[in-house]
Amino acid sequence: ARIDIIANCSHFLEWITNTGHPTIAAELSSTMAVTMGDDDAHITAICGDVPECHYSLVVKNGSGDGVYPSAMNIEIIANSTEKRFIKWTIAAGNSTIEYPLETATMLVTGDEDTRVMAICQHKGMVQVVVRQSNDDGVYPYGSAVTISADEAQVMQAHHTAPTNANAMADDGTFANDYVT
Repeated sequence: ARIDIIANCSHFLEWITNTGHPTIAAELSSTMAVTMGDDDAHITAICGDVPECHYSLVVKNGSGDGVYPSAMNIEIIANSTEKRFIKWTIAAGNSTIEYPLETATMLVTGDEDTRVMAICQHKGMVQVVVRQSNDDGVYPYGSAVTISADEAQVMQAHHTAPTNANAMADDGTFANDYVT
């Protein structure tokens, strides 16, 4: 006699013959045909847990790297202390970023390896050269700098032409403001 049997489990591994001498076609398939021998047989479907797939997450210019299952919420944080954060972008993979314009946000992993990148812009440094002052220096772009003039030199400047204070950015351009 021939019997068709279907395993009723989420993750089928194999069939095992406990007793008897049946002939099993396709022992590693969840659907199989059994040809019975001369005696009774007891056949068991061996099932296992569904293996959880894990995918790599690589975060450039930030933190959150690791290996994670799909549909997991992972916090990613941009390393933007020396640079100005612009946005997050997905370079590869099918993960999603909750708030791509926030330096710290949540990423939901997809079902493939993912690479994300924090897009940052160099903040730059500005060289400030001030005549009639000792406050020359290199300052971070966007910072407030208090400049105090040498009083004796300022008095002399009032009797001469205005003095030029030059701020040179990293790209070599100057922002000119006249100080009197």
